[in-house]
This record gives sequence, C-alpha cells and structure tokens, in this order.
Amino acid sequence: MLAPRKVRIVRAGEQHVTSFVERWKATVAARDVGALEMLLTEEVEFMSPVVFRPTVGRGPTTLLLAAVLEVFGTLEYTHAYLDEPGGVTLQFQTTVAGEDGRRLDVEGVDVFRLDDAGRIASLTVMLRPLTAVQAVGARMREQLGLPAAPNGD
Repeated sequence: MLAPRKVRIVRAGEQHVTSFVERWKATVAARDVGALEMLLTEEVEFMSPVVFRPTVGRGPTTLLLAAVLEVFGTLEYTHAYLDEPGGVTLQFQTTVAGEDGRRLDVEGVDVFRLDDAGRIASLTVMLRPLTAVQAVGARMREQLGLPAAPNGD
C-alpha cells in the first residue's frame, strides 16, 4: 500500500463544508451506516464506478455505501480539496480483496456536492487502477448477493 500522508486542506471553504469533511471522515472511520445515512439528502444522487446508472435516493445510496464500507479495507484520506460553496473532493487510498484473496491497492476520489445544510446532494466516486475497479465490482456484487457480471468479473 502507498505510504500514508497527512490530510491537508488545499483551500478553505464555508464552515459547513469544512465541518462536513470532519463528519464524513469520522463516519467512514467508524463504519457507522446510520450516521452515513444522515449525511445524505433525501434525493441524493450517487455515481459509482461499478454501476452504470446513477443511484438516486437516500435508501438505495445508503445500501450501496454500506456495502462499500464492507468491501474496502481501511480508508485513508490523503487530500481534501474544497472549492465553491458546497464542493468537496476527498482523495483516498485503501485496499480490496482480489480474486485470489490478496489485497489490491486502490486509489480514489470522492467528489461531493453539498446542500446548504452541509448534506450530500451528489457523490461521484472514481477509482484506479482498473484491476482494483474490477475487484471492487466483484466484491460489491458478492456483498449485495448479485450475480457475477456476464464477462465473469
């Protein structure tokens, strides 16, 4: 796994944005699905790297994010970028089990758009490398009890 780095905030934003970053990191570290659900707006839109269409709504998004917390190893946030009011990008590293059971390194970013109350209105997740994305997809299908992808991934 990559060497850990201290999280640094590149540009300060509104108070609810910086407060959100701390709440998100604490929620993920605790793997607290209830707290995670409370961070989402009712009509949140989630764009996953392993699901073709956006997932809309608090319930379905919570289900997918809870599965992610089970599939990923410890998430370490390495950078936080805050832009215009309500824009947050968190860069992270973690691991996922490969087909052979070995842990694969994963790098990714969470791109958040927040509402005025500091809740998640949209979340886009991007991952690399491709082998890790494929392993995440396979582990997510297993976690959710879904059939394997047609190509066997």
